[in-house]
Amino acid sequence: MSLTDGEDMHDTYLKIKTTMPPLNKGAIKRARVEMFLNETAVDPVAFSHQLTLIAAPAGFGKTTLARHALSGFENASGWFTVEEDDNVFSRFYGYLIQAIQSVAGFEHVGKTTRDFFRSQGLETMTDVDYTPALTALLNDLFDVTEPLRLVLDDYQRIDNQAIQTSMAYLIEHMPAHVHCIVLTRSDPPWPLHRWRAQGRMRDVRLHHIRFTFDEAKAWLETAASSPIEEGVAKTLYTKTEGWAAGLVLALQSLEMAEDPHCFLEQFAGTHQSIYHYLVEEVIRHWPDDTLRNVMQSSVITRFNTALFDFVTAAALGRQIIADLTQHNQFIIPLDDTGEWYRYHPLFADLLVHRLKQHDPTEPDRLRLRAATWHLAHHQPSEALAYARAAQDKEMMASIYENHLEGILQEEGPDGVRPVLDLDDALLKRHPRLIAYKALFLLVLSGGAGVEALLQMGEACRYTDTESQTLYEGMLAAVRSHYALYGNHFEEAVEHGRKALELVPEHHHFWRVGVEIFFGDVALFSGKPEEGLAFYTKAHLDVEAAGLYYPLMSTGIKQTYALLVLGRLTEAESLIESMFEIARQYHYARLGKIGSFWVMLGDIYRARGDFESAKTCIERGLSLSKSETIYWSWNHLFKLALSFSEGDIKTVEKIIRHLEQLNARHDLPKLVTAEVTGYKVRLALTRGAYEQAETLLGALGVQAGQAIPRGMEMTALNLVRLHIERKQYADAGQVLDVLEARALANRQKPLHIKVLLLKARLLIHTQDVTNAEARLEQALRHGADEQLDTTYREEQVATWSITKPVVSRLKQEGIALPASLGDSDHRQADAVHKPAPKPFVETLIEPLSIREEEVLALVAKGRSNQEIADTLHLSLATIKWHTGNIYGKLGVNSRTKAVAAARRIGLLDGLN
Repeated sequence: MSLTDGEDMHDTYLKIKTTMPPLNKGAIKRARVEMFLNETAVDPVAFSHQLTLIAAPAGFGKTTLARHALSGFENASGWFTVEEDDNVFSRFYGYLIQAIQSVAGFEHVGKTTRDFFRSQGLETMTDVDYTPALTALLNDLFDVTEPLRLVLDDYQRIDNQAIQTSMAYLIEHMPAHVHCIVLTRSDPPWPLHRWRAQGRMRDVRLHHIRFTFDEAKAWLETAASSPIEEGVAKTLYTKTEGWAAGLVLALQSLEMAEDPHCFLEQFAGTHQSIYHYLVEEVIRHWPDDTLRNVMQSSVITRFNTALFDFVTAAALGRQIIADLTQHNQFIIPLDDTGEWYRYHPLFADLLVHRLKQHDPTEPDRLRLRAATWHLAHHQPSEALAYARAAQDKEMMASIYENHLEGILQEEGPDGVRPVLDLDDALLKRHPRLIAYKALFLLVLSGGAGVEALLQMGEACRYTDTESQTLYEGMLAAVRSHYALYGNHFEEAVEHGRKALELVPEHHHFWRVGVEIFFGDVALFSGKPEEGLAFYTKAHLDVEAAGLYYPLMSTGIKQTYALLVLGRLTEAESLIESMFEIARQYHYARLGKIGSFWVMLGDIYRARGDFESAKTCIERGLSLSKSETIYWSWNHLFKLALSFSEGDIKTVEKIIRHLEQLNARHDLPKLVTAEVTGYKVRLALTRGAYEQAETLLGALGVQAGQAIPRGMEMTALNLVRLHIERKQYADAGQVLDVLEARALANRQKPLHIKVLLLKARLLIHTQDVTNAEARLEQALRHGADEQLDTTYREEQVATWSITKPVVSRLKQEGIALPASLGDSDHRQADAVHKPAPKPFVETLIEPLSIREEEVLALVAKGRSNQEIADTLHLSLATIKWHTGNIYGKLGVNSRTKAVAAARRIGLLDGLN
């Protein structure tokens, strides 16, 4: 078709294409983006830049957004909806001029240009200089001073290079009162980088245009035929990631579904409405080779060029990724450098589905290729995720066998828990996993099944000497820990020495573990200072090796040894430094961090601040709940606090709870012995002396027999039993033994308790002078650490000898516990000392960017699986991040995490 002299373009072109679409009454007004678009106006007759480019994949609401942004400016706006047949040069400009002329005041703009194109016919302008015609159009625009907004919708349909070049020329030379808004799925081949740098343009991209949850929820409430539950809205939003068309199609399908809950659970990119939309709007015109490679890459949760090429076995990744990015084909950049990408989850679902249709086994083969690539690039955690997805247990076992310690460092306990579920056949083919599994059972869940594992492990062998030597050393290390578990100290030392002989020095994980076991042997056999030396060496070795996961363990051991020694100020400082290390390395560990909190609580308890103690201990218990051994051990501190408070019902409840845990998990003897010790104290409180004697005998603490090493605190109950039975000579003998041990091992809390019991014994024997001397010695000994609770528990304030002793010490300026009536001295002392730091609810360490993303989705009600799908991470990784968030917030549930985050303003600004 060509124009004749008498024809007018307005009579031969479809007016609908240059008519602004009506406002969609059901659309949600998106003020945050519309304000951004309307910032282009710097004064009533000028714009801050020539171009706004709204580029996003199909169905993200570009047209609706632009139309709402132009609300109120309809009479000063031209609109041109581009179609496929507008790739003809003169047709394109015919419509463009018609769009301009539709605005009042611009009716005569472009007449010369129109006449020029009319004379050229409808051929392409390859050999014709169109600059004069465009110059005439620009001059016409300059002559009109009213502001004009010119919208080109669906501009991705233009692939005529002459049109592209001419439009770049037009935009660069437009007057300040004309602003072009281009809506497109593809970036035009214009000098966009230069225009951005020159301030000529503004971008509106996918991250601007996709719905926030609040926007999606508001639209669903408006569009749905019946009320939408918030949980349903959250599920739809998570699966669509704010994709407007996806929400529309999902809502339509939901309202027609016979079982809405089943639909929500199964809704994916393979759903019929989504599938056909994406096929029709996105991939229908792709070349076969491109489609094939993109389908193959869809099994990868995130990819760069090298990974894309390796998995697809083609060297087309760079070009394909560039094309997908330029054309906004549901590909999402994951960094600012343009290195890593992922697909929109519904789009990835579609691609994987089509790949399976071609060959059902191909996705898993490609996942294993991805795992191989990640292993070659020293990313075992990523490799493991693909091996899991492919359900290749052999590869999983191989990855764990060779990279378990690195995975533990990166993902924490949740990353290695699957080892506990590996069957015996796999373990025998990868024997080192037997040692790891046995160790994790001991550390995480209890001793049940460990002996059978060790026996199976001892029957396995590696063919090469180096591997076998290391393996035997690992088994010896586990044997050492297992012997310690049952308080078999000599056996633990024997196996530990063997482990150090066999495990090479560069295997820090296992050697440091043995050093910790040696420290445990010393500590729990009544030599805490020797144990502290082992722990300190292990701590330094761990720091030197950069093993931050074991660093938490060595820190806990050091702290506990300091508590046993009564060096509370040092313990408190160490806890603070460990929190700082956690902040520095972003390495919060639920069970381990919880132990720091309960020990901080025990420091508060010892000083008489029960309220702060309770807060810390509850926080620690909530953090450590997922790790049975730490959780059980941490309960001992709550047991101590409840006893100090005189809350006998809670004491009984905790004892029953720990006994039930022991029945299920076979807890360490250090836990069960402490529980029995508290049962002895309860029996003494009730006057059940025979029961107390029987319980003590079960622990090896009996009258007339040597006190087992490590049972010194428990043996104090034997002294109390002797005093109640008026067996004063027997009580004195036991106290002399305990005092000698306390002095030899510098155990201040034990020594103070011995001195108090000696004073009590001397009161009973009416030796007042020596009783006062022992009490005075105890008070002087504990003055620097303010061990108030020790005196409360022994009811020192009620003793007849206390008042004169306190009076003498006050005259000397000795700081005394508040429970002994020294409040005036404490108030005066507070003038010279800074007030103790109050316990405040805060973060142990800041959340990482990824954890903020996870928390934002948790706050919106997403399940772990939904979060994993949204962020394209493995479920185990999401659980690990969620665990870290719990640890940093000091909570043990999603609801509490959201509540705590809101209290400290952490959710402010998170979408």
